[in-house]
Amino acid sequence: MPSDDVVFHRYAWISNYSPHNAPRGRSSLLLEITIPRWETVNEEDLMNKALRDLVRLGVVNEGDVLFTKYWLHEYGYPVHTIESNRARDEVISWVKEQGITLIGRWGGCWRYWNTDKIYEDIIKRMSLKP
Repeated sequence: MPSDDVVFHRYAWISNYSPHNAPRGRSSLLLEITIPRWETVNEEDLMNKALRDLVRLGVVNEGDVLFTKYWLHEYGYPVHTIESNRARDEVISWVKEQGITLIGRWGGCWRYWNTDKIYEDIIKRMSLKP
C-alpha cells in the first residue's frame, strides 16, 4: 500500500495460507505498520486508523472485523550494514559445510526478496523447469 494516506504499508489474508489461520467460515487479515523508533505508539489509535483505512479502501465493510490483536516488534526488517554481505556469505558457507541445503527467502540467500524472485532463484538453483 504505497500511499501516504494509509496507515499500513502491507496487508495479507493469512487465512488464504492455511485453513487453520481462521475459524471455519471466517477470514484472518494481517496488517503491517511501520513506525519510526522516535514516535510514541498508541495501539488503539493505530488500530482505529487501520480499520478506517481498510473500510475506505473497500478491503472490508464496516463491522466486518470481529477481533484485533496488536504486536510491536522492535525490528520488523533486517538492518543491513556495510558488513552484511560478508557476514551472510560466512554463515551460508558454514551451513553448506554442515550438509544443509538452503532454500527460500532467508534460507537460500538471506536477502529481502519478494516471492517471485525467490521462486526464480529456487528454479535456477534446483535446475527445475517452471
